[in-house]
Amino acid sequence: MSNSTSPILIITGMHRSGTSLTASLLQSGGVDLGKDFNPSMESKVKEYFEDLAVVRFHENVLKAHHLPPEGWVHLEKITQIPEPYLTQAKEIIASKRDTTKGMTGWKDPRGTLFLDFWQSQLPEAQFIFLYRAPWEVVDSLYRRGDPIFTNSPQLALDFWLNYNAALINFYDRYPDKSLLLNIDRIINDPTVLSRAIAQKFRFNLSVQSEIYNSSLFQTDISHPLRCYLFQQFFPEASQLYQELQTRCEFCHSQHELSDLPMDRNWLLQDWLQMRVRQKQQQKIQQELSEKNARITELEELIKAMESSKFWKMRQFWMQLKQRFPFLNR
Repeated sequence: MSNSTSPILIITGMHRSGTSLTASLLQSGGVDLGKDFNPSMESKVKEYFEDLAVVRFHENVLKAHHLPPEGWVHLEKITQIPEPYLTQAKEIIASKRDTTKGMTGWKDPRGTLFLDFWQSQLPEAQFIFLYRAPWEVVDSLYRRGDPIFTNSPQLALDFWLNYNAALINFYDRYPDKSLLLNIDRIINDPTVLSRAIAQKFRFNLSVQSEIYNSSLFQTDISHPLRCYLFQQFFPEASQLYQELQTRCEFCHSQHELSDLPMDRNWLLQDWLQMRVRQKQQQKIQQELSEKNARITELEELIKAMESSKFWKMRQFWMQLKQRFPFLNR
Protein backbone atom coordinates (compact mmCIF):
# COMPACT_ATOMS: atom_id res chain seq x y z
CA MET A 1 0.00 0.00 0.00
CA SER A 2 1.37 3.42 -0.90
CA ASN A 3 -0.23 6.76 -0.09
CA SER A 4 1.06 10.23 0.85
CA THR A 5 -1.82 10.76 3.27
CA SER A 6 -3.79 8.28 5.33
CA PRO A 7 -7.46 8.50 4.40
CA ILE A 8 -10.15 7.10 6.62
CA LEU A 9 -12.40 4.65 4.78
CA ILE A 10 -16.02 4.16 5.79
CA ILE A 11 -17.53 0.98 4.31
CA THR A 12 -21.28 0.61 4.43
CA GLY A 13 -24.42 -0.42 2.60
CA MET A 14 -27.59 -2.38 3.19
CA HIS A 15 -27.27 -5.50 5.34
CA ARG A 16 -26.44 -8.67 3.34
CA SER A 17 -24.88 -6.62 0.54
CA GLY A 18 -21.27 -7.76 0.82
CA THR A 19 -19.87 -5.21 3.25
CA SER A 20 -18.15 -7.94 5.29
CA LEU A 21 -16.46 -9.39 2.21
CA THR A 22 -15.32 -5.94 1.14
CA ALA A 23 -14.03 -5.16 4.62
CA SER A 24 -12.07 -8.42 4.75
CA LEU A 25 -10.42 -7.60 1.41
CA LEU A 26 -9.53 -4.09 2.55
CA GLN A 27 -8.03 -5.41 5.76
CA SER A 28 -5.96 -7.88 3.73
CA GLY A 29 -4.64 -4.85 1.85
CA GLY A 30 -3.45 -3.20 5.04
CA VAL A 31 -6.41 -1.08 6.11
CA ASP A 32 -6.74 -1.01 9.92
CA LEU A 33 -10.45 -1.60 10.58
CA GLY A 34 -10.03 -2.06 14.33
CA LYS A 35 -8.94 -4.83 16.67
CA ASP A 36 -12.07 -5.62 18.68
CA PHE A 37 -14.54 -6.96 16.12
CA ASN A 38 -18.22 -7.66 16.54
CA PRO A 39 -18.49 -11.49 16.71
CA SER A 40 -20.33 -13.28 13.93
CA MET A 41 -23.56 -15.13 14.68
CA GLU A 42 -23.25 -17.29 11.56
CA SER A 43 -21.41 -20.60 11.38
CA LYS A 44 -19.84 -19.90 7.98
CA VAL A 45 -18.57 -16.43 8.91
CA LYS A 46 -15.73 -16.01 11.41
CA GLU A 47 -16.29 -12.29 11.92
CA TYR A 48 -18.12 -9.32 10.43
CA PHE A 49 -15.06 -7.00 10.55
CA GLU A 50 -17.14 -4.47 12.50
CA ASP A 51 -15.27 -2.32 15.03
CA LEU A 52 -17.23 -2.81 18.26
CA ALA A 53 -16.73 0.81 19.32
CA VAL A 54 -18.38 2.03 16.11
CA VAL A 55 -21.17 -0.55 16.27
CA ARG A 56 -21.97 0.33 19.88
CA PHE A 57 -22.04 4.03 19.04
CA HIS A 58 -24.52 3.45 16.22
CA GLU A 59 -26.62 1.11 18.36
CA ASN A 60 -26.68 3.48 21.33
CA VAL A 61 -27.80 6.43 19.23
CA LEU A 62 -30.52 4.34 17.58
CA LYS A 63 -31.76 3.15 20.98
CA ALA A 64 -31.71 6.73 22.26
CA HIS A 65 -34.16 7.53 19.45
CA HIS A 66 -36.27 4.48 20.44
CA LEU A 67 -35.27 2.71 17.24
CA PRO A 68 -34.12 -0.92 16.77
CA PRO A 69 -30.34 -1.16 17.34
CA GLU A 70 -30.05 -3.41 14.26
CA GLY A 71 -30.90 -0.38 12.13
CA TRP A 72 -34.26 -1.65 10.88
CA VAL A 73 -35.75 1.80 10.35
CA HIS A 74 -37.65 3.73 7.70
CA LEU A 75 -35.46 6.82 8.10
CA GLU A 76 -32.79 7.64 5.53
CA LYS A 77 -30.59 9.27 8.15
CA ILE A 78 -30.23 10.07 11.82
CA THR A 79 -29.97 13.84 12.14
CA GLN A 80 -29.72 14.32 15.91
CA ILE A 81 -26.93 12.81 18.00
CA PRO A 82 -27.63 13.07 21.75
CA GLU A 83 -24.90 14.95 23.60
CA PRO A 84 -23.66 12.00 25.71
CA TYR A 85 -22.76 10.07 22.55
CA LEU A 86 -20.81 12.88 20.91
CA THR A 87 -17.94 12.14 23.30
CA GLN A 88 -18.06 8.51 22.19
CA ALA A 89 -17.87 9.63 18.56
CA LYS A 90 -14.90 11.89 19.27
CA GLU A 91 -13.01 8.98 20.83
CA ILE A 92 -13.64 6.91 17.70
CA ILE A 93 -12.43 9.75 15.49
CA ALA A 94 -9.27 10.24 17.56
CA SER A 95 -8.49 6.53 17.27
CA LYS A 96 -9.03 6.48 13.51
CA ARG A 97 -6.89 9.61 13.04
CA ASP A 98 -3.95 7.94 14.80
CA THR A 99 -1.25 8.30 12.12
CA THR A 100 0.78 5.41 13.57
CA LYS A 101 -1.89 3.01 12.28
CA GLY A 102 -1.54 4.02 8.64
CA MET A 103 -4.78 3.77 6.69
CA THR A 104 -7.76 3.24 8.96
CA GLY A 105 -11.51 2.91 8.69
CA TRP A 106 -14.50 0.90 9.73
CA LYS A 107 -17.40 -1.10 8.37
CA ASP A 108 -20.98 -1.17 9.64
CA PRO A 109 -24.22 -1.35 7.62
CA ARG A 110 -25.87 0.89 10.23
CA GLY A 111 -23.44 3.58 9.14
CA THR A 112 -25.69 4.19 6.13
CA LEU A 113 -28.01 6.03 8.53
CA PHE A 114 -25.17 8.23 9.84
CA LEU A 115 -23.49 9.35 6.61
CA ASP A 116 -24.10 13.08 7.06
CA PHE A 117 -22.95 12.94 10.67
CA TRP A 118 -19.66 11.26 9.83
CA GLN A 119 -19.12 13.57 6.87
CA SER A 120 -19.45 16.58 9.19
CA GLN A 121 -17.15 15.08 11.83
CA LEU A 122 -14.63 13.49 9.44
CA PRO A 123 -14.34 15.70 6.36
CA GLU A 124 -11.29 13.72 5.23
CA ALA A 125 -13.24 10.43 5.17
CA GLN A 126 -13.88 8.59 1.95
CA PHE A 127 -16.87 6.32 1.55
CA ILE A 128 -17.17 2.91 -0.09
CA PHE A 129 -20.78 1.94 -0.72
CA LEU A 130 -21.84 -1.62 -1.55
CA TYR A 131 -25.15 -2.60 -3.05
CA ARG A 132 -26.74 -5.85 -4.13
CA ALA A 133 -29.83 -6.74 -6.17
CA PRO A 134 -32.99 -6.42 -4.05
CA TRP A 135 -34.15 -9.99 -4.71
CA GLU A 136 -30.81 -11.34 -3.50
CA VAL A 137 -30.85 -9.24 -0.32
CA VAL A 138 -34.44 -10.18 0.47
CA ASP A 139 -33.67 -13.86 -0.09
CA SER A 140 -30.57 -13.64 2.11
CA LEU A 141 -32.50 -11.99 4.94
CA TYR A 142 -35.21 -14.64 4.77
CA ARG A 143 -32.60 -17.42 4.87
CA ARG A 144 -30.91 -15.81 7.87
CA GLY A 145 -34.24 -15.89 9.68
CA ASP A 146 -34.40 -12.50 11.42
CA PRO A 147 -37.59 -12.57 13.58
CA ILE A 148 -38.69 -9.13 12.39
CA PHE A 149 -39.44 -10.51 8.92
CA THR A 150 -41.44 -13.53 10.06
CA ASN A 151 -44.72 -11.65 10.38
CA SER A 152 -43.82 -8.72 8.12
CA PRO A 153 -41.85 -10.08 5.15
CA GLN A 154 -42.36 -6.86 3.18
CA LEU A 155 -40.07 -5.04 5.63
CA ALA A 156 -37.03 -6.69 4.04
CA LEU A 157 -37.72 -4.84 0.80
CA ASP A 158 -38.71 -1.64 2.62
CA PHE A 159 -35.34 -1.53 4.36
CA TRP A 160 -33.49 -2.29 1.12
CA LEU A 161 -35.24 0.70 -0.46
CA ASN A 162 -34.48 2.92 2.51
CA TYR A 163 -30.80 2.09 2.80
CA ASN A 164 -30.03 2.32 -0.90
CA ALA A 165 -31.97 5.57 -1.30
CA ALA A 166 -29.73 6.96 1.45
CA LEU A 167 -26.63 5.84 -0.47
CA ILE A 168 -27.80 7.53 -3.66
CA ASN A 169 -28.71 10.71 -1.80
CA PHE A 170 -25.24 10.99 -0.28
CA TYR A 171 -23.45 9.88 -3.43
CA ASP A 172 -25.12 12.56 -5.53
CA ARG A 173 -24.07 15.26 -3.05
CA TYR A 174 -20.51 14.00 -2.53
CA PRO A 175 -19.54 12.14 -5.73
CA ASP A 176 -15.82 12.83 -5.30
CA LYS A 177 -15.78 11.21 -1.87
CA SER A 178 -17.99 8.23 -2.66
CA LEU A 179 -17.29 4.97 -4.45
CA LEU A 180 -20.39 2.95 -5.34
CA LEU A 181 -19.87 -0.72 -6.23
CA ASN A 182 -22.10 -3.67 -7.03
CA ILE A 183 -20.91 -6.57 -4.89
CA ASP A 184 -21.32 -8.90 -7.87
CA ARG A 185 -18.34 -7.18 -9.53
CA ILE A 186 -16.17 -7.91 -6.49
CA ILE A 187 -17.43 -11.49 -6.23
CA ASN A 188 -16.52 -12.13 -9.85
CA ASP A 189 -13.13 -10.43 -9.52
CA PRO A 190 -11.98 -9.28 -6.04
CA THR A 191 -9.15 -7.21 -7.57
CA VAL A 192 -11.84 -4.87 -8.93
CA LEU A 193 -11.93 -3.33 -5.46
CA SER A 194 -8.30 -2.19 -5.46
CA ARG A 195 -8.54 -0.97 -9.06
CA ALA A 196 -11.70 1.01 -8.34
CA ILE A 197 -10.12 2.61 -5.26
CA ALA A 198 -7.01 3.55 -7.23
CA GLN A 199 -9.12 5.09 -9.98
CA LYS A 200 -11.46 7.01 -7.68
CA PHE A 201 -9.42 7.91 -4.62
CA ARG A 202 -5.91 7.92 -6.14
CA PHE A 203 -4.18 5.63 -3.68
CA ASN A 204 -3.05 2.06 -4.05
CA LEU A 205 -3.51 -1.07 -1.99
CA SER A 206 -3.15 -4.72 -2.86
CA VAL A 207 -5.97 -6.98 -1.67
CA GLN A 208 -5.54 -10.72 -1.20
CA SER A 209 -8.25 -12.12 -3.44
CA GLU A 210 -7.63 -15.70 -2.26
CA ILE A 211 -9.32 -14.97 1.08
CA TYR A 212 -12.70 -14.75 -0.66
CA ASN A 213 -14.96 -17.70 0.17
CA SER A 214 -17.51 -18.19 -2.62
CA SER A 215 -19.74 -20.37 -0.41
CA LEU A 216 -20.74 -17.29 1.59
CA PHE A 217 -22.74 -15.87 -1.33
CA GLN A 218 -25.74 -17.61 -2.84
CA THR A 219 -26.51 -15.98 -6.15
CA ASP A 220 -28.73 -18.65 -7.68
CA ILE A 221 -31.69 -16.43 -6.79
CA SER A 222 -30.56 -14.13 -9.64
CA HIS A 223 -32.51 -16.26 -12.10
CA PRO A 224 -34.08 -14.04 -14.79
CA LEU A 225 -37.53 -15.10 -13.61
CA ARG A 226 -36.94 -13.55 -10.17
CA CYS A 227 -35.70 -10.37 -11.81
CA TYR A 228 -38.77 -10.28 -14.02
CA LEU A 229 -41.17 -10.89 -11.14
CA PHE A 230 -39.50 -8.16 -9.09
CA GLN A 231 -39.89 -5.76 -11.98
CA GLN A 232 -43.58 -6.60 -12.33
CA PHE A 233 -44.60 -6.51 -8.67
CA PHE A 234 -42.01 -4.18 -7.08
CA PRO A 235 -41.32 -1.52 -9.72
CA GLU A 236 -40.01 0.97 -7.14
CA ALA A 237 -37.25 -1.48 -6.16
CA SER A 238 -36.42 -2.22 -9.79
CA GLN A 239 -36.20 1.50 -10.53
CA LEU A 240 -33.94 2.19 -7.57
CA TYR A 241 -31.72 -0.75 -8.49
CA GLN A 242 -31.38 0.66 -11.99
CA GLU A 243 -30.40 4.04 -10.50
CA LEU A 244 -27.68 2.31 -8.51
CA GLN A 245 -26.50 0.52 -11.64
CA THR A 246 -26.19 3.77 -13.60
CA ARG A 247 -24.03 5.25 -10.83
CA CYS A 248 -21.82 2.20 -10.40
CA GLU A 249 -18.42 3.45 -11.53
CA PHE A 250 -16.84 0.11 -12.24
CA CYS A 251 -19.70 -1.75 -13.90
CA HIS A 252 -18.84 -2.51 -17.52
CA SER A 253 -22.37 -3.38 -18.62
CA GLN A 254 -25.52 -1.52 -17.69
CA HIS A 255 -28.34 -3.85 -18.70
CA GLU A 256 -31.88 -2.65 -18.19
CA LEU A 257 -33.99 -5.13 -16.28
CA SER A 258 -36.59 -4.78 -19.01
CA ASP A 259 -34.03 -6.09 -21.51
CA LEU A 260 -33.85 -9.48 -19.79
CA PRO A 261 -35.07 -12.28 -22.05
CA MET A 262 -38.23 -13.86 -20.69
CA ASP A 263 -39.20 -17.46 -21.32
CA ARG A 264 -42.52 -18.73 -19.99
CA ASN A 265 -40.92 -22.15 -19.49
CA TRP A 266 -38.93 -20.65 -16.60
CA LEU A 267 -42.16 -20.33 -14.64
CA LEU A 268 -42.96 -24.00 -15.20
CA GLN A 269 -39.38 -24.97 -14.32
CA ASP A 270 -39.60 -23.06 -11.04
CA TRP A 271 -42.94 -24.67 -10.33
CA LEU A 272 -41.47 -28.11 -10.97
CA GLN A 273 -38.44 -27.46 -8.76
CA MET A 274 -40.68 -26.29 -5.93
CA ARG A 275 -42.73 -29.50 -6.12
CA VAL A 276 -39.59 -31.64 -6.31
CA ARG A 277 -38.25 -29.98 -3.15
CA GLN A 278 -41.58 -30.49 -1.41
CA LYS A 279 -41.55 -34.19 -2.32
CA GLN A 280 -37.98 -34.54 -1.06
CA GLN A 281 -38.95 -32.86 2.19
CA GLN A 282 -41.96 -35.14 2.62
CA LYS A 283 -39.73 -38.18 2.06
CA ILE A 284 -37.25 -36.98 4.66
CA GLN A 285 -40.05 -36.35 7.15
CA GLN A 286 -41.47 -39.83 6.53
CA GLU A 287 -38.06 -41.46 7.06
CA LEU A 288 -37.59 -39.44 10.23
CA SER A 289 -41.00 -40.53 11.54
CA GLU A 290 -40.16 -44.18 10.82
CA LYS A 291 -36.83 -43.87 12.64
CA ASN A 292 -38.50 -42.21 15.63
CA ALA A 293 -41.08 -45.00 15.74
CA ARG A 294 -38.29 -47.61 15.70
CA ILE A 295 -36.47 -45.78 18.50
CA THR A 296 -39.66 -45.82 20.58
CA GLU A 297 -40.02 -49.58 20.01
CA LEU A 298 -36.43 -50.20 21.10
CA GLU A 299 -36.87 -48.07 24.21
CA GLU A 300 -39.96 -50.09 25.17
CA LEU A 301 -38.07 -53.33 24.54
CA ILE A 302 -35.20 -52.21 26.76
CA LYS A 303 -37.62 -51.28 29.54
CA ALA A 304 -39.28 -54.71 29.30
CA MET A 305 -35.93 -56.49 29.41
CA GLU A 306 -34.71 -54.47 32.38
CA SER A 307 -37.89 -55.29 34.33
CA SER A 308 -37.75 -59.06 33.65
CA LYS A 309 -36.43 -61.55 36.21
CA PHE A 310 -34.04 -63.08 33.69
CA TRP A 311 -32.47 -59.67 32.98
CA LYS A 312 -32.07 -58.94 36.68
CA MET A 313 -30.46 -62.35 37.26
CA ARG A 314 -28.11 -61.78 34.34
CA GLN A 315 -27.10 -58.37 35.69
CA PHE A 316 -26.48 -59.89 39.13
CA TRP A 317 -24.35 -62.67 37.60
CA MET A 318 -22.25 -60.12 35.66
CA GLN A 319 -21.62 -58.18 38.85
CA LEU A 320 -20.52 -61.34 40.64
CA LYS A 321 -18.07 -62.17 37.85
CA GLN A 322 -16.56 -58.71 38.16
CA ARG A 323 -16.13 -59.07 41.92
CA PHE A 324 -14.90 -62.70 41.75
CA PRO A 325 -12.72 -63.17 38.64
CA PHE A 326 -12.33 -66.92 39.28
CA LEU A 327 -15.95 -67.35 38.12
CA ASN A 328 -14.77 -66.50 34.61
CA ARG A 329 -12.72 -69.71 34.38
